[in-house]
Amino acid sequence: NQCNEQGNGLTGEESCALYYIVREGETWSQPIRMKDYINISGTSNAHPFVVHLDRKEIIYFSSDRSGGHGGKDLWFIVRDLTSEISEYTFPTNLGKNINSAGDEIAPFYSANEGNLYFSSNGRVSIGGYDIFRSKGSEAFWETAENLGLPFNSVAEDFQYRTNSSG
Repeated sequence: NQCNEQGNGLTGEESCALYYIVREGETWSQPIRMKDYINISGTSNAHPFVVHLDRKEIIYFSSDRSGGHGGKDLWFIVRDLTSEISEYTFPTNLGKNINSAGDEIAPFYSANEGNLYFSSNGRVSIGGYDIFRSKGSEAFWETAENLGLPFNSVAEDFQYRTNSSG
């Protein structure tokens, strides 16, 4: 994603949009803004996480678009990797088991575990943004649980990641 000069994807005052790049031989293209139905004018779309599952590319991201449960919600788009048509679906909200009246940001999906990790400031927390986990995929999720200590602190906790060894 790219944000305006004031933006970092955390505060509510920036405007961020999702982009992609294309490999052209040995080089990469300039960033190309994703379609307007993904980057709706007047909304902020940030923190994309791409996962390939079952011949599909799924992008989870945070957006303050209308139709959500609060400030910034987590959404996803999908495209079929086996199709000649490379269009993404319209964004779908991850639902109330993930999203709250506050902000949800920085999604990470562990395909090995089947868990979505994300940060929220709209749930019971140790302080500010805490890291939460939920089992599921696409639009079907269990109720999110706080990872607790030592993963969370009184500071802003986000951008949780695991590697293939856990």
